[in-house]
Amino acid sequence: MQPTGNINVNEYRHQHRLRNVGAVRRVAVAALTTAMWKYHQLSHMNLDPLQNDTWKIPDNEDTTPSKPYNKIRVFYNLFVASADDEARVQAIVDEQMANLDHNLHDVNDSITMLGHMLPNVSSYMIRDHLEQGDEGETLHALWKYCKEHDNRQRKVVYLHSKGSFHPKPQNDKLRRFLTEGALSPECANLPDTCDVCSSRMSPLPHPHTPGNMWLARCDYVAKLTIGVSDTADTLRALGSFHPSVEPCDLSTDNFVWNYNGVPSVPFAKDIQPAPRFDFKKYVKNVGGCSMRPFDVLQRQIHGYQNIYNTTADEEWWGWGFFNNSYTSN
Repeated sequence: MQPTGNINVNEYRHQHRLRNVGAVRRVAVAALTTAMWKYHQLSHMNLDPLQNDTWKIPDNEDTTPSKPYNKIRVFYNLFVASADDEARVQAIVDEQMANLDHNLHDVNDSITMLGHMLPNVSSYMIRDHLEQGDEGETLHALWKYCKEHDNRQRKVVYLHSKGSFHPKPQNDKLRRFLTEGALSPECANLPDTCDVCSSRMSPLPHPHTPGNMWLARCDYVAKLTIGVSDTADTLRALGSFHPSVEPCDLSTDNFVWNYNGVPSVPFAKDIQPAPRFDFKKYVKNVGGCSMRPFDVLQRQIHGYQNIYNTTADEEWWGWGFFNNSYTSN
């Protein structure tokens, strides 16, 4: 039965302590694949993708799972509807890839291209080309990579060509904000107390990175589990969904989620544990979705139980966050 009025979060917390309710469901998808680069963009950086090996993993580089690899693998989900969209989508790719740092990022075998084949993309960057598909293809490739390189030193970035399917100014602005954060030096050098970094993490209406672009440690991504019947829509929250997650975000702006108030780029960055604001800051009126603290807390706890057959442990970020939502009233 749902309590009324203010709840005792500590009591609720006690009732939902970490417990094993059975075997975790088989893995089938989760997290990120990306990175695209056109001859025009690399030429701007004096890097010819057809002639220059700066982005390639050296032949003598030891990249076995037990060995740390200092570059961050970028997974890029790229959608091109038709040949008519080539110029517009290429401009998106160039814009996003301008944020890459070849000293930090690795784009070998990273791009999942969906729909029409975009020309002038170096073959060593393309993981797969599918006439049909969705973000799940790229997210699964990222998750698989992290399962094979399950250690804290390995990091991955997930990007997608936001706005290539639905061209509109709001998508352009959000894409620029998200890309700058995910590929930033601040995220690349995230503190040990953080395993997912993005421009913004929001705990409402569910834990997620608005727009779904982020950097994560592979030992965190490797924990992600989801049923085989779930689609890319279900995966959008995975960047901040596992109960063990220690999220951080960057923006000092008041933007929280959705399209309202997205900062322009470049934006001021200060990496901090997330959520960085109190509960009231994240509340928005969304039809059919309760924003009462207890309802949000209950949704999150039930989500952990349904997907991971567990709930949050004593270190979960949500206990203090939801407890403060009542003490601050």
